[in-house]
Amino acid sequence: MHCVYILYSEKLVRFYTGYSPDLNTRLDFHSNCESRK
Repeated sequence: MHCVYILYSEKLVRFYTGYSPDLNTRLDFHSNCESRK
């Protein structure tokens, strides 16, 4: 099952929309710049 999300970045003052089969991993990726490397 996929989840549709709308995320807001206070740092960039920007909204991100999308979908993901694993919302927890997606939120971690959005919140933790170390996970992007």
